[in-house]
Amino acid sequence: MANGPPINRDKRGGIMRKICLVMVLLLFPATVFSAPELKGSPQELQSYLLDERSMVIVTGSGEERVKADKAIVSLVVKTKEDKFQAALNKNGKIRKDVKNKMISGGIEKERIEMAKYSSTPSYSWLGDKPSSYEISNEIHVSIENEDQLVVIANVVDTVNEVYFLKTDFKHSGKQESMTKALEKALDEVKAKKQLYEKSLGVSLSPIRIMEHSINEDIPVVYQAPRKAFAGGASSVSRMAVGESDSGEGSSGFGEVIYNARTQVEFMINRK
Repeated sequence: MANGPPINRDKRGGIMRKICLVMVLLLFPATVFSAPELKGSPQELQSYLLDERSMVIVTGSGEERVKADKAIVSLVVKTKEDKFQAALNKNGKIRKDVKNKMISGGIEKERIEMAKYSSTPSYSWLGDKPSSYEISNEIHVSIENEDQLVVIANVVDTVNEVYFLKTDFKHSGKQESMTKALEKALDEVKAKKQLYEKSLGVSLSPIRIMEHSINEDIPVVYQAPRKAFAGGASSVSRMAVGESDSGEGSSGFGEVIYNARTQVEFMINRK
């Protein structure tokens, strides 16, 4: 049997090179994927990298106190009659009279809002038809001083169908006061940063804000107890006026307190 043609050296060398290349390619993935792989969101990867450094969190707080310059007084007009139309008409007449009394007392008509309305039928033990109807209408009055609150209290004291519900105190410069409180919190952070750098001989570089919050602490919102609806709201309205913090040049509505808190993370750099 005749042997095949001899393989020359160049061809044999080419085959050996191909075999070596295949072996290298087979071994290469094992070498590459043996290294640790980092996965996650950009925020998670940032946290991983930051954990490898020396970090410190500095907390600051700030407070801004201002006088409440506005209050919203809520009243309710309740009328009850055998006929629905009669109860409705009576309620409308009383609300009109109440509004006129407030305007006469110096409260602008634009500040008097007729709000929530409801009707409640009452049934007797025998029969399906209501024996009476009760109509309720809320009135919201926006006031700016204690004198206007006295006008409202007088209406509640003199009109049996009008009941005091609650008073909500407000401050018109809310955003400005919140900004001032936050500035004070950041100033405290900067003061602490400078103290740490001076005392410890390091420099601090801000990385990120860890926490940021601003809370509004308004005066106690006075609300009439449930029994006031049954026995009349005269004592309740007088109490609302008597508890006001009156003073010269003040609305008498007390203070609104804004509290800000922030946490800033710094990287510690050795000098």
